[in-house]
Amino acid sequence: MYMGYFKRAEMVSGVGVGAVALLGIIAALLLPVQSDIVTTYRNGQLIRQHQQNVWLLQELGTLKGLSILATLGALAIVVAIAALLHVAQHLPIDLAALWGAALLLAGVVYITSRWTSYLFLPCALLAALAAVLATTYQVLVTNRKTPMPPGSGNGA
Repeated sequence: MYMGYFKRAEMVSGVGVGAVALLGIIAALLLPVQSDIVTTYRNGQLIRQHQQNVWLLQELGTLKGLSILATLGALAIVVAIAALLHVAQHLPIDLAALWGAALLLAGVVYITSRWTSYLFLPCALLAALAAVLATTYQVLVTNRKTPMPPGSGNGA
């Protein structure tokens, strides 16, 4: 009964990683990653003060910024695919691939958080949740498939 909930939760969290990564990429392109206050002085007197926004591609350059976003997006897709494969087949290799991709995604999010302002932290947390749910589901499926000892059946 509760195994279906783990299966659905793993599937939703795996697909959610891709959706949250897409939202993070859109936010990284549309929202500024930092704001600077620019103050202009002349002869020791304040003339003007305004706020200047800095965008990700402006701060890192187009090539480096897009490569970071592409890496995060590709790893999120790999996590989603590995989660869906594990839900469908229950193979330990799919579970290992899911853990590997989730750890790589968490590492990339940690390394790039200086520039992306933690926009992808929910994606990494959701990937970790998908890996934990997949492990729990794998353990439940493996324990359920073990044969029952003789004499402990429903009859007699």
